[in-house]
Amino acid sequence: AEEIAHRRDRVLHGFASASGFLLTGRLKDPIPRVLATIGEAMGGDIAYIYEGHLRDFTAGHEAVRRYRWARETTNTSAHHTGICGQGHHFPIEWSNRLASGVWISGCLSRFSGQDRAVLEDLGIHSILLVPIFVAGTYWGFIGVSDLAADRVWADTEIEILMTLAATLGLVFEQRPEILVF
Repeated sequence: AEEIAHRRDRVLHGFASASGFLLTGRLKDPIPRVLATIGEAMGGDIAYIYEGHLRDFTAGHEAVRRYRWARETTNTSAHHTGICGQGHHFPIEWSNRLASGVWISGCLSRFSGQDRAVLEDLGIHSILLVPIFVAGTYWGFIGVSDLAADRVWADTEIEILMTLAATLGLVFEQRPEILVF
């Protein structure tokens, strides 16, 4: 119980810091600091923001990575390195769930089929994706992943990431210059 409380406190502190970076307007581009802060607080190996393109893909949903953070000690695969702007295809079911406001969470061992193939291709063992809406329209998602271990994301972590996603949506709407890539 003490470990759970400590983890919750760490994530709450990370959220407070990340929100401060977003809402004060002091940083020209606060997103890298936000991802580093929330990624470390949640104990993830990588944190990222993808812009989703809702098109009629039969094979899946294309999303373009706009921001990425990786823990310094993380040995990331080729899919996690490189410049932002790289597109990835995700299962259409994920796209539909995210666009309808539903988060995606789980460990590799609990996924099957195309979902599992995507995670294996990206070297991800555990994933948490939360949608970002800008002016009421699905824009993309923020995610945190563990590359080494299967883990279950706590309800508190999910709720905090959802709140951060809502904050990002408001900031993207109010400060569109942040979205110039």
